[in-house]
Amino acid sequence: MIYHTIYDLSDKNIYSLQAELSNIEVSKEVVDYMASKFNFKRFYIKDLDYRAANILKQEALSCDMDAAISYKTYTMNPNKTDVLICGSIVQFKKVADKLMNQPFKLKELGKDIKYLVETKDFNSLEIGKCKIKPDDRCYIMAIINVTPDSFYTNSRYISSKIDLKSIEKTVELMIENKVDIIDVGGESTRPGSEPVTTEEEIKRILPVIELIRKLTDIPISIDTYKAKVAEIAIEKGADLINDISALSMDENMVKVVKESGKPVVLMHMKGTPKNMQLNPTYENLIDEIYQFFKSRISFCIENGIDEDNIIIDPGIGFGKRYKDNLILTKYLGAFKTLKKPILYAASRKSFIGKALSKTEEPVNPEDRLYGSLAVHLLASNFATILRVHDFKETIQMETLRKKIYEVDRFELH
Repeated sequence: MIYHTIYDLSDKNIYSLQAELSNIEVSKEVVDYMASKFNFKRFYIKDLDYRAANILKQEALSCDMDAAISYKTYTMNPNKTDVLICGSIVQFKKVADKLMNQPFKLKELGKDIKYLVETKDFNSLEIGKCKIKPDDRCYIMAIINVTPDSFYTNSRYISSKIDLKSIEKTVELMIENKVDIIDVGGESTRPGSEPVTTEEEIKRILPVIELIRKLTDIPISIDTYKAKVAEIAIEKGADLINDISALSMDENMVKVVKESGKPVVLMHMKGTPKNMQLNPTYENLIDEIYQFFKSRISFCIENGIDEDNIIIDPGIGFGKRYKDNLILTKYLGAFKTLKKPILYAASRKSFIGKALSKTEEPVNPEDRLYGSLAVHLLASNFATILRVHDFKETIQMETLRKKIYEVDRFELH
């Protein structure tokens, strides 16, 4: 994990630089190198010592790059500044080498920069039979809520008893549409919801996991923050632990994750489902969530969890205001420097209803399909996994997005 706090503010490059260079008939041996010279990155570096910032700017200029720093650094007040630096991957490697012999923790910054530009977005991991790779594909996680009170009524599969027949039909559709992961939850975590007992949650999810396992080997995610629920779900065939509390609401959960060896989703939430929407506030939204992830990732590593098994989720709608959710969707790529797969879960949530509404009242969850597809399309530029209710429509969206990204303008020549 990097020493400094650095956000990736680079644009998503949807063009194949290799195809453009090959069409020019650049020598095959240098196509990849030339592509790295044309692949521009922007990094936002937080709280750099003003002396370090001035040195960084000079070194950037010497590499034909540029860096923006506060004009106040020249007056030495304040003693820290944020920095926005831009350049090609080749230039970033050069400036990183130059920083290795500089003071004021610039050596650590040089190491951070080299790590960011020389490594993949994350290391591949396996969730059951599904191998999650750092490519341009988004993996689709389909939701099954074994709850009577989830915010979207069409996702509920329980009233007086569990509707296993409806669940079976839904799972068959998931198989037919080739979803990547099925996320099973036995407790609603909508704003204001009351927790259920461990026994009740197990009673809800157990027959569903057993049913899914009889029908398919599609990986199963267990959506729970309770260690005992996760433990039993894994025994019955679950492949992933999706914890809204990032292992903080049950002290035994970290042991379950470690001993099972299963991947885990660490989600950011401010408060608990019952109180999280009671006036949540942030001094700096992205900063706070970024530092939260750094802290929880360190906690996992210190407790023996494989770092490559960690997935992060910014927690859309969990202790977030309306515009917080819009900002997180737009700036999702800022978290890429943590080098972890990002799960994005905004399906039919209230901020979509508010954005679409022409009145004070948000559009009902039942009318948020197209809004959900819109935010998922935007998020898919940086997210690795999309957690959705409308898996068929989202898979169609993702299939078309990927086909467009895969073509280049020389294919028909």
